[in-house]
Amino acid sequence: MVINKYEMNQATVLTVDHTFYENAANLIAESRKMVASTANTVICVTNFEIGRMIVQEEQKGQNRAKYGITLIKALSEYLTSQFGKGFSETNLRSFRKFYLTYKEQIENIQFENIENNDLAIQQKASAEFKLSWSHYQVLMRISDKKIRKFYEIEAF
Repeated sequence: MVINKYEMNQATVLTVDHTFYENAANLIAESRKMVASTANTVICVTNFEIGRMIVQEEQKGQNRAKYGITLIKALSEYLTSQFGKGFSETNLRSFRKFYLTYKEQIENIQFENIENNDLAIQQKASAEFKLSWSHYQVLMRISDKKIRKFYEIEAF
């Protein structure tokens, strides 16, 4: 016999131990936290990688200052046409600054048996970036490394 949800009365629902419902709800809540945390990490690693790519491409240029401005403007136009909002020149400059601010920290993390350099950088960045992109945007404004690290720890 199939019972639809309208035929099920309150007594039927309550016959199951209440901890069953709490456990199911806790599992969903924890899963959602993990998804949010993973999304934040992916955003930070992506922004770090784009910043690294910008810096590396700029270093190939003859006139760095002029080339950097042109590069960021062109990249902004291209990424915006491909993906929509979120890739303004200002944001790309933030990605660049993010890389320059945290590259030493990422380079100093040691992982064994990683052959591919790009993969190694991404894995190092994933291990390091525990906060949201919004946190890092604020933290990048702090020039003193020790003070910035203090606030990173406090924010985590």
